[in-house]
Amino acid sequence: MSIEDLTAVLLDQKIITREVKVTKKDTYFDFVVYRNTKQFRIPFKTNSVMAYLCGVILGDGSISQINRKANTALPYTFLKIFNQSLSFLIQINILFKKNFGVDGKLYKKKYCNCYVLQISNKIAWLYFVKFIGLPIGKKSNLCIPKFLLNKTDFKYFIAGLMDTDGYFSKNSFGIMLSGSNLPFLESIKKYCNSFYGINFRKTNLNTLEVNGKQFQRVQITTSTNSEKNFREIIPLCHEKWDGPGEDRTHEFHRTQ
Repeated sequence: MSIEDLTAVLLDQKIITREVKVTKKDTYFDFVVYRNTKQFRIPFKTNSVMAYLCGVILGDGSISQINRKANTALPYTFLKIFNQSLSFLIQINILFKKNFGVDGKLYKKKYCNCYVLQISNKIAWLYFVKFIGLPIGKKSNLCIPKFLLNKTDFKYFIAGLMDTDGYFSKNSFGIMLSGSNLPFLESIKKYCNSFYGINFRKTNLNTLEVNGKQFQRVQITTSTNSEKNFREIIPLCHEKWDGPGEDRTHEFHRTQ
């Protein structure tokens, strides 16, 4: 789907009006929402910020929609990102403000140490679902969006995925997902190697049991000799990666 097609969807669903002037700038479409004076925007071109946000959403995010009781009414749409770091989610919210004109809602989940950034704006939701092609609902059988398959943008996608769903242990970076995402992680290994020379160990697929239920998990970890290369190339920004005397927090966000 092109930006023009996405704009047509927004017009058809009366999210924006046909009377409003849509201005095509170098990188954005700016417009006013139907029955609202606030200005919103759609990124006209995919870029490193969109690549990073895709990684964040596929890591610790969820995309959902809830049908209303009236059949003719448009469904409620939600884009949520979960993280234990409030400061990290504040920075993610800043990216949504700059690139979509959207100010999300931040709150803490009850009974656990986890914060949530909720984006209820249908424009941003449609952008990631219709234009980028991210899946709604359960994150199984994931695929890498096609626009990311280049050396420039892919590292930002990996940074977003690692900042949310990645970990570091014994001098190696790793990602663990449900077993259905084995081909997805194999693709990540392939492109990390071909674009940046970053190598991973053999993919580990195993069965775990939690509360009497069994499920498969798939895991990849970088090889020991690729740890330095990974740190130097992938623009990680979450404070969880900070070592003694190191301050990488939101390094990527400060450059955008």
